[in-house]
Amino acid sequence: MASKLAVNRLRDRKEATEAILLAGGLGSRLGEALPKAMVSLCGVPMVAWAARALFDSGAFLSILPVLPAKFCSKDTAVMKLLSTTGCRLAISGGQERQDSMSRGLKAVNPSSKWVAIHDAARPLVDPLDVSRVVEAAQREGAAILGSECVDTIKKVDGDRILATESRSGRFLAQTPQVFRRDILLEAWEKAERDKFLGTDDAQLVERLGVAVTVVHSSTSNRKITYKDDLVWAEAVLNRRQDGGVP
Repeated sequence: MASKLAVNRLRDRKEATEAILLAGGLGSRLGEALPKAMVSLCGVPMVAWAARALFDSGAFLSILPVLPAKFCSKDTAVMKLLSTTGCRLAISGGQERQDSMSRGLKAVNPSSKWVAIHDAARPLVDPLDVSRVVEAAQREGAAILGSECVDTIKKVDGDRILATESRSGRFLAQTPQVFRRDILLEAWEKAERDKFLGTDDAQLVERLGVAVTVVHSSTSNRKITYKDDLVWAEAVLNRRQDGGVP
């Protein structure tokens, strides 16, 4: 949970910050019947752990989840759970991540000066890391969480190595990614005009020539992709002293 100092410092700021929580994907590589964000971790949907982490950071006036359509009603069990973490309503996701992001961005309160985007597939993000990346964005205009590459990087074609590339200065992009709202809107409008599909939101902002700051994340911000990741996440939750339902 975020420290009281971090929470108070962020909540005292007059500049409103809203979070979009992307949870609309199917997660086919996970091999579960439910959409990925609805898969249980210690008896609680993955999306609820992610929402709790965002809420505990104290950085956001509200959190806007983007969910598969059938989970969006306020009467669903998942929305009743999310309502305890600052989620004011839910938006139905699109076919691709970028479609879901576009719908979420259009639903952001126009009074919000800053927008954070977080993937529900990273349910164990540290609330302190969330507050740090929001502060960095408010200071610099754009910031993301990321981790340094520690493995040797190979460029491969099929199953053949073409080259070994330096890992120096290489980071793995994570979320939350936080931007001044007007910058993010301009980046999305340009991407739509150019019919450009990015792999993350920072890539769209980079295309404007805007510098994006990287904030080092802790090791808990792992993306849940395969079944082994579920085992890891539940082990982490079971080890936490203050574990339990969000």
